[in-house]
Amino acid sequence: MADGTAVNARIARTLPRVSLLAPPTRTVVVATWLPLGVLLLALWPHWRWMAARMVDGSDEPWGGVALVTVLVLIAREQRRLLVPRRPALVAAAGLAIAAGLALAVVPPLVAAGVAMLALGALLAHQLPRRSAAPLTTLLLLSLPLIATLQFYVSFPLRVLTAQLAAPLLGVFGVAAQASGAALHWQGGTVLVDPPCAGIAMLWLGAYCMALLSWLHDASALRTFLNGCAASGLVFGANVLRNVVLFFAESGHVHWPAWSHDAVGIAAFALAMAPAIAIARSDRSIAFAQSWARDRPRVVDTPSTCDALSGASQLSFVGACLLAAVVPALVRVLPVSTTGVRAISAAPALRPVEWPTHFRGRPLTQLAQTPLEGRFAARFPGGIARFTDGSQIVIARVVTAPTRLLHPAADCFRAAGYSITAPRAAIDQGLAHWNCFEARKRDGERLRVCERIEDDTGRAWTDVSSWYWSALRGAGPWRAWTVVTPLARDAT
Repeated sequence: MADGTAVNARIARTLPRVSLLAPPTRTVVVATWLPLGVLLLALWPHWRWMAARMVDGSDEPWGGVALVTVLVLIAREQRRLLVPRRPALVAAAGLAIAAGLALAVVPPLVAAGVAMLALGALLAHQLPRRSAAPLTTLLLLSLPLIATLQFYVSFPLRVLTAQLAAPLLGVFGVAAQASGAALHWQGGTVLVDPPCAGIAMLWLGAYCMALLSWLHDASALRTFLNGCAASGLVFGANVLRNVVLFFAESGHVHWPAWSHDAVGIAAFALAMAPAIAIARSDRSIAFAQSWARDRPRVVDTPSTCDALSGASQLSFVGACLLAAVVPALVRVLPVSTTGVRAISAAPALRPVEWPTHFRGRPLTQLAQTPLEGRFAARFPGGIARFTDGSQIVIARVVTAPTRLLHPAADCFRAAGYSITAPRAAIDQGLAHWNCFEARKRDGERLRVCERIEDDTGRAWTDVSSWYWSALRGAGPWRAWTVVTPLARDAT
């Protein structure tokens, strides 16, 4: 025992004298935080775009929760951040420049995703003994994703949900038939509407699994498997949610209005209980307790600090400066004319024959506002507003599948309205519509109904189902939005 102690003492004398309890030197602090700060500043165009999307009402602001979570986790690890090495700097700077260039050819959401990968690449080398996969997942979840996922993924998820819900209803003695995203039963139709696609539940499940994976120090593979398990469980719970809600929507039972949200919360809790157990299966509670305590910071040897000295430091700062100015350059260089702005420009369209009557009432066309004119210049088709004396009718002619055909709910949220959950409705002509109520704080109330149709008689009540059908068909299509004023709320 004594000999072992003497050997350990001799080894300790040969190591650098670095006190684990002493604060890091100024050189180490600068070398640690300078790259992160410079990279955050270089990504300013993407931060600005993300902030605008979070506050303009066009998307759910849940990404802010993921971003705040990342900041809290980094702050928790600040005493243990390491000085990044040269490969990390090269990867982060390269991705940052790519994110700026991407703004010329891809939507801002994709470019912002590349920017988050740049930040994740740098943090991956600064976090000791931790996989950066959970943190990078949280960074990607901080993007404004919900509206985009609702547009592209909502309809396929609803179709699959309806197909799986029909046989489950048969277990309860209900002979429902699935057709697309609808369930038919005894001459009636119950739609699996966009809110019931489960997009919000999937996002929240991914957020919980990424956070749990970080807390349990999961590897990249384990983080991926945790996410897959949670996604499968949440999707299955959403199918059960739609089975339960079918009984209320079809009139089998009569529940209060709040029960719709209560069923969704219960379904999510049902899915997350086993998902959390899976994420914690091979980790003890002691790990979480040890993570909560302050552990000694591991200080790298001086050779690590050399990774940011001299030419490496200047090169990284210069690359980040280039990444910061690239978004401005792509707007003035000729290359920008081949990007998204040119792709989304409205193609040549023969003069539109706008309707003169709606539901038997004459229409009067209204002048476009400057904002509507700028949007119409990029829209693949034509846009016009009318009034029949009591309501506003917005008509859009669409010549190609496009993300620019926004759901009415997104437009009204962006205008400052709060909206109710959309519901299917049938008018006097037996046409199907998707309707919701929009309210403002001053008591204004509007009933908004929308519908998309083509010349062959096919019709869609939401843009996600229309988009997937439009990819296989030929236009043009007409999108109708009818805005009817309701009695104002008492103030």
